[in-house]
Amino acid sequence: MSQIKYHRISWQDWSTNRQIHQLYLTAFPAVERSPYLSLQFQVLIGKIQCVAYYDQDTFIGFTYLTTVGDTVYLLYFAVAPNLRGQGYGTQILAKVQELAAGRNLALDIEIVDRHADNFTQRLSRRNFYLRNGFQGGQYRFSISGERYELLTTNEDWTWSECDYLVQRLWPDQAFGENGAR
Repeated sequence: MSQIKYHRISWQDWSTNRQIHQLYLTAFPAVERSPYLSLQFQVLIGKIQCVAYYDQDTFIGFTYLTTVGDTVYLLYFAVAPNLRGQGYGTQILAKVQELAAGRNLALDIEIVDRHADNFTQRLSRRNFYLRNGFQGGQYRFSISGERYELLTTNEDWTWSECDYLVQRLWPDQAFGENGAR
């Protein structure tokens, strides 16, 4: 494994977008996916960034990022299934930190629920982010009945900052479990 490189992707980059779209469909359950054309439109108008990551010429994964105030929010992050467990996820997060340029980085994950069918996957995912500098536990929210935990790289982040971010990303859809609407 060599040092990975990244490229910001425009909606016009058909070849890479096809790879990203295929991985997007397999990496995220339907209930968690935004319509792909909507994501592409958001890239086109500059509201979000799509970034593809490569090891030499091999596509290894992607991220969709947006900025809310002083926070870079990781909307989607996936590594190709055949390349998982090889350190690429950690390298991609390091590149995302570079792109964030010192700003807080945040993301959401499914609540770790012992009764969930994918409990082991949820726990593994949470532990991965904790090993890579994220903290969590202070803010949980729901969208369409699905429960999430907000993780952040800023250990001093307040509950109100978390709520502000979630309400900007999902106005009138997200409901905080810590007392928010």
